[in-house]
Amino acid sequence: MPYDELERLGLDAATEAAVRKSFPRNTGMLVVTEVLPGSTSESVLQPGDILVRLNGRYVTQFEPLEDVLDGSVGKQVEVELERGGKAVSAKLPVGDLHAITPSAYAEFGDAVVNAMSYQQARHFNVPTRGVYVANPGYVFGAAGIPRGAVIMTINGSRTDTLQDFETGIALLADGERAPVRYITIDDPNNSELRAVRMDRLWFPARHCDRDDASGLWDCKHLAAGAQPKPVPVSSTAFPHFKEPLLNALAPSIAMVTFDMPYSVSGITERNYHGTGLIVDAQRGLVVVDRNTVPVAVGDVTVTFAGTVQVPGRVLYIHPQHNFAVVAYDPALIGTTPVKSARLTPRELFAGEPLWVVGLGGDSQMHARRTEIASIDPLELPLSRTMRFRDSNVETAQLVNPPLEFDGVLADKAGNVLGTWSSFAYESGRELSQDTRGVPIDLVADMLERVRNERPLHSLEAELGVLSLATAREIGLPQRWAQRLAQHAPTRRQALTVVRLVGGSAAAQRLQQGDLLLAIDGSVVTRFREVEKAAADKEHVQVTVWRGQSELTLEVATAELPGADVDRLVEWAGATLQAPHRAMSVQRGIAPVGVYVGYFSYGSPATRYGLYPGRRIVEVDGVATPDLDTFLKTVTGRPDRSSVRLKTITWNNAPEVITLKLDKHYWPAYELTHTMEGGWVRRALE
Repeated sequence: MPYDELERLGLDAATEAAVRKSFPRNTGMLVVTEVLPGSTSESVLQPGDILVRLNGRYVTQFEPLEDVLDGSVGKQVEVELERGGKAVSAKLPVGDLHAITPSAYAEFGDAVVNAMSYQQARHFNVPTRGVYVANPGYVFGAAGIPRGAVIMTINGSRTDTLQDFETGIALLADGERAPVRYITIDDPNNSELRAVRMDRLWFPARHCDRDDASGLWDCKHLAAGAQPKPVPVSSTAFPHFKEPLLNALAPSIAMVTFDMPYSVSGITERNYHGTGLIVDAQRGLVVVDRNTVPVAVGDVTVTFAGTVQVPGRVLYIHPQHNFAVVAYDPALIGTTPVKSARLTPRELFAGEPLWVVGLGGDSQMHARRTEIASIDPLELPLSRTMRFRDSNVETAQLVNPPLEFDGVLADKAGNVLGTWSSFAYESGRELSQDTRGVPIDLVADMLERVRNERPLHSLEAELGVLSLATAREIGLPQRWAQRLAQHAPTRRQALTVVRLVGGSAAAQRLQQGDLLLAIDGSVVTRFREVEKAAADKEHVQVTVWRGQSELTLEVATAELPGADVDRLVEWAGATLQAPHRAMSVQRGIAPVGVYVGYFSYGSPATRYGLYPGRRIVEVDGVATPDLDTFLKTVTGRPDRSSVRLKTITWNNAPEVITLKLDKHYWPAYELTHTMEGGWVRRALE
């Protein structure tokens, strides 16, 4: 600091003269600008103190100061200062900077934590203790604990060191929740409290120490933790509302939260919540939209009356529409008086009055009286990431619709006529969502198939709607126009083939632009008629108008599974899976190759450009049509060896990349869906 400012701080004139004489070329002296809280210097030094002598010698620059301190580690130095014109002297211990520099880290639940460093403590202006969140990952991210937070306690126990933290999580079983208190750099003087759900399933847990000789971080597995405890049985009662409709529906509505450990199937968001409709209280079945439970990979929680919270599991993902079924154990909610919703499948009409009932983000019941403005085909843009996108469905738009909650459409007696569902879609590079009403007929059909394990077949064609006048313009003859008009007098329309699912039988027999007239001899003019005609048949006779002629074609239907993802592989930091159906539906791509769902930052996949959305079709010239072939080809290769990968994008543009393996930091493992509905993780090498 220059002498003129030092004089304002109170530097004694005699001291200044002596220092100027000793260092005639220097223009100032060293001043204390900050003192780390909790350090041994905190009670001695103050910001604004002017350093005069160190061990009896004048010190005015950083280099000689550092020389003295580096040579005095573990010892004491004598410090002479001036504070407001008064002399201050003290003996202070010199600590080892390496001792407060992290030399170990822990990773669990996709999170990475290390001991608080001296540099970070300076940023926070807090003592050098606590555990720093370098990456919140799945565990902390789901709890809302951000990157850069400092964990102060877990389960009420202090976490001054990394060892303290590891001791705390060692007591937690998989799925067990524990309160975590932390601070952030934005507000270091106030702490926050969150409940964290321990994960020992989705990700490996390791402790890694720096080895300066090898240049690596040596890693070992953390303790396996305690065995999961039985979930306690809890009961609650539903509140009484002034509106009878809310009293009728409250026992059939629950809040569902869903956390995704991995980005898969083009979906990168990790945390969801929404209103669930209890459709089978005896079996514990709840229906949600796929903007609440988008895939089968994740952790489900079901909350009743905002009070009782129990774990759930994904039972069924509708392959065609925006619905999923989750299940919970009814025994866990004790005497909570839940009821199965009264589903009333029937057609909805424009102008029909009804109620929208659901739960907001605060788990409070909401209701709004409204009416149906129109019934229209749902038209969503194609997804850039090839995430699920609903089609072939008519939805209800409402007058003055509620946008702050989702839920159900009901009549005044509490009969459920439809769902008020949130649809996620991509608009350019932005993720958007729209809320529409969906007739409950789709839910009733799905529920019946889940209960009876009855498969669902599909024609595998995305359809659009044309007016009969437009259909006539492209060649539809008068006789067919009359038949279609007679079939649906108030809906004078025809269906046309817009897209065909890649690799399906329909893609071989039908063509885009075909006018779909009948299935098995029955005239069809609406999406639901087509789905019902194909749902339980392995083959159908499809009558189309193509060009200037009528054709009747036999088309094999596709049996669609209710589990969109049943296996994941983590390899070289990339999340790999079989090509998902949405890719084939939207882009007409045959499900061949290994789909890259996502990558971990800093991994070989990131470094060498194995980007999400691509498919690996060859490894070192060997075709890899599926995951099994891929794993057979890459397993057993030595660490740091290179592989040559041929990848293709959604528009079949090829690219060849080379990737160097790093098995030390990015070991390969897989997750598989079990027959019991759970998931199992195992190492691949």
